[in-house]
Amino acid sequence: MKHSRLTRNAAGLLAILVAGAALPAAVMAQPSDAKPAAAANEVLAVGSKAPAIKVNKWVKGEAIDKFDPSTVYVVEFWATWCGPCKQSIPHLTELANEYKDKGVKFIGVSVWEDNVKAKSGQTYLERVDEFANKGPLSSKMLYNVAYDGEHGEMAKTWMEASNSGGIPTAFIVDKTQHIAYIGHPMNPKFAETLEKVTSGKFDMKAAQEEAKKAAEVQEKAEQIGPQWQSAMQSGNVDEAIKYADQLLDLDAEQFGQIGGYTFQMALGKDQPKAYAFANKLVGGALKDNAEGLNAIAWAIVDPSHPIEKPDVALAAKAADHAVELTKGKEPAILDTQARVYFVKGDVTKAIEIQQKVVELSTDKAKTEAEKTLAEYKAKAAK
Repeated sequence: MKHSRLTRNAAGLLAILVAGAALPAAVMAQPSDAKPAAAANEVLAVGSKAPAIKVNKWVKGEAIDKFDPSTVYVVEFWATWCGPCKQSIPHLTELANEYKDKGVKFIGVSVWEDNVKAKSGQTYLERVDEFANKGPLSSKMLYNVAYDGEHGEMAKTWMEASNSGGIPTAFIVDKTQHIAYIGHPMNPKFAETLEKVTSGKFDMKAAQEEAKKAAEVQEKAEQIGPQWQSAMQSGNVDEAIKYADQLLDLDAEQFGQIGGYTFQMALGKDQPKAYAFANKLVGGALKDNAEGLNAIAWAIVDPSHPIEKPDVALAAKAADHAVELTKGKEPAILDTQARVYFVKGDVTKAIEIQQKVVELSTDKAKTEAEKTLAEYKAKAAK
């Protein structure tokens, strides 16, 4: 499975910081053309009335043209070219099945399809239709699916209006047609909010206050982020660690991956400082952050960037806990754990874990996982 040194599980991380925006809590993809930000008095936020459902064409499931007051809706924006979106599809289907008898309908709206050209003779609509009904993930995409159009209305009224620049992005709309959540569908907060909304335990005022605090965190992060970025680019370990600590102090969950990437850079410059920083993170700011723990573990065992004196014990501690936090359901995190055991010399355990990676992966990631599994089996055969 391919691992990227600076964008592993955080697509567009550095570009987002340079642009002065807050980091995504989980992996997201972005269109190549920047979308205009909504004016301050027009921002769609938690507590706002949900915009209308207005798509170009429904390609799968029920055609929904308006909100029913007896129903809660999940409106998720995705694209056929978006890797992170593909990873979230099985999770959305799992939740759709779980909540189908609880008055919840899931809608997947394809946006920004023109970011990647369609193959010759195929329209974007046809590509979306094929993906949803005939593609490798069609059997796992068991909810309502629509195409927004090349210049779609919903991309403007939902995504751009909420300053959401990455996909997948999910909105939860309650029975009063107000927005209860905006964010990544793989974020634990998404499932938590959905459960509260459907059980009648959701507190809109508290959610709005939380969103307000998040906006304040973002504003501060926009000041610190470019300084961290500059330190990373120049290879200044002390400065990078200083600004990473400041971001982690703001919100360790949201900016956890920053710690991991800072460690990656420091590891190639000053191992003692890098390991001191990583040990502090694993037992502190990142102890509940699977993405950050995974980044630390992978930096230590990455076969494409071998290091002298790898602290395999630290890598194992970080990788094992990351798997615990994700309940063994995230293939990329399991892939890291398998590599750690391989480096430790426990090839049998590595093969066992990598087999799970193959089972959980799709498309190119599955092919890469199979190649890695073959590598481990070849080692075991010697």
